[in-house]
Amino acid sequence: MVVEGKAIPEENKFSRSLKSLAQAVLNAGPPKWTEKDIGRARYTITNLCDDIRAPRNHAELTASTSSLYDVLADFYFRSSGRWSAKGKSVPRKLAEADPALARRFVKAFQTAFSTHRSSLILQLAEFILRPFGGWLFDDYKLDAPPNWRKSQAKLAAR
Repeated sequence: MVVEGKAIPEENKFSRSLKSLAQAVLNAGPPKWTEKDIGRARYTITNLCDDIRAPRNHAELTASTSSLYDVLADFYFRSSGRWSAKGKSVPRKLAEADPALARRFVKAFQTAFSTHRSSLILQLAEFILRPFGGWLFDDYKLDAPPNWRKSQAKLAAR
């Protein structure tokens, strides 16, 4: 937004320096995802796809499919070292990165939302996850940060 925006009230040395800084940040790319970041995202995608495979009702299917849209796009972008996209910018940013994947992505989600058939988005998710080990459910463990846990002494005092 800063790079493409118009300075108000008018462009000046300060606004040009901000645009230059913003462009440098964009050019540097996002922070590299760690294995932990990839694992967390794979687990989230796997869990959403599991909910899509066996929804309790239509509302749950819609919610899970909607959530998967941004999560799956984010995984694709970030795992490949790109800045992410959300919502309506996903198809455009995907088309810039991989036109064939963009068409597949759009078709899969349009099909899921218009026909309630989810096989294409499940195949798409599997395709995107495959280079990173595929589905992740079994034996995945994510510990809560230590400051989120109650100490054993406090638990024993109850």
